[in-house]
Amino acid sequence: MKKAQSQIHESIIVIFIFAIIFVIALFGVYRYNLSSAENIRAESEEGRSISLLSNLPDSPLLQYSELGDEKEAVDTLKILDLELNEQGFRTIEIKQAYPQVAEASCNGETYPNCNSYLLYSQVRQGGNKNVISIPVSLYFPLTKEVKLGILTITTYG
Repeated sequence: MKKAQSQIHESIIVIFIFAIIFVIALFGVYRYNLSSAENIRAESEEGRSISLLSNLPDSPLLQYSELGDEKEAVDTLKILDLELNEQGFRTIEIKQAYPQVAEASCNGETYPNCNSYLLYSQVRQGGNKNVISIPVSLYFPLTKEVKLGILTITTYG
């Protein structure tokens, strides 16, 4: 009888240990899948930002055109009326880089004596952020000048 009870106790202990090992392994697989999904999401957001960065300056919403002839410049008057929706947690901004003017956010009252156009902003507090930028030509229709600007997309993760 004692031998049978000790074997039952040993079996229960072995099953308990295997259950603990199984739970730990299951938790490890869960963490790995969670990490993998987060990496895929981050890569997807980065790809989306790069795509947006390359396509936005050539978009009819921003591109300067004269009598239907598209030019390689961003029309600053079009920026003032632009409303981008549902771009995720990111900030899209164009700043005039050269010639330098006083730091001022552009709107209907400060245009053209300003240097910063905020196209979209939805900031997530905490976490990582990824900043990518490219140079763009800025066309000012009122003065018919072309100046250098930088299009910056900041993605929050």
